[in-house]
Amino acid sequence: MSAKDQVFPPPEVEIGDILAYAASFGEWLAARYARVAERARSAGREETAGLFAELAARARDGVERLRRYAREQGIEAGAPRPLPGDLLEEDLRHSLELWERRPELATPYRVLAVAVRLQDTLFRLCAGLGGTAATTEARELAERLAREALAEAADLRGRRRAAFHAARPEQATDVPFGGRVRSAPELAQAAERIDRELARRLEAACRAQPELLSRLRDDPVLAPLLASLAAAVETPAAGEPDRETVEPLRAFAERAFEFYDRVFAGAESEDVMLEAQERERVCLALLHALDAFAAGAVSRSKAG
Repeated sequence: MSAKDQVFPPPEVEIGDILAYAASFGEWLAARYARVAERARSAGREETAGLFAELAARARDGVERLRRYAREQGIEAGAPRPLPGDLLEEDLRHSLELWERRPELATPYRVLAVAVRLQDTLFRLCAGLGGTAATTEARELAERLAREALAEAADLRGRRRAAFHAARPEQATDVPFGGRVRSAPELAQAAERIDRELARRLEAACRAQPELLSRLRDDPVLAPLLASLAAAVETPAAGEPDRETVEPLRAFAERAFEFYDRVFAGAESEDVMLEAQERERVCLALLHALDAFAAGAVSRSKAG
């Protein structure tokens, strides 16, 4: 049974179940943070590597506290429990996967913003487990862990605000085609220009490599983007396919992601923040799909 197939929260939750779920999530976080730290260090991004290494250490410390509590109480934690699929938003997973491949895209503000949301995920996990706890002791443990997750998230939010002011994103929201964004109408105008250029590059890439379109259709997040493509994408271009058209698409998607990330960081209204965040999510999904497609192409080439 996959994590997405599990019913959450399970009924009659015992202390061992809570420890297993919380420790498994902490171990997953520590491992993902550590991998990105290693990649960032190998790419010469020492500041980014240090931030991820710190986040990995904090996650490991949390797991060790759980294990120490279990030893002191004589509790058997049980087998690791995967995080239920609907608790972890896909764009968070995509962000970690993207940064592992492209650590230069991980700005301190964005890293801390994702770390905050991951702590919010841990809070929802523990709060959900507490809701079906079978004993008072289990409920109290789940509530304590939920409070600790909230406290950690609050600390990270403070650091995220500091990173925001240090980066001064309000001075760096130039649209790739000119202009600045301070309001929802301005964001809509910028997004229209970006979407038009993105669609042009996407169409060229899919014409050159029709199999790319099938890969992009696997992610429902990309459905609105793909719907804007001309029907001609279904028909390969005449002549020899241009294998270089995917790279310009990737480069532009990265620029668009960085732009929306800066708009999100500097947003003064909730509607601008939410719209920028949603467009970030689409760009991340596209970059993730392009990386997966490229990895599959390498594998097919080696197999051939």
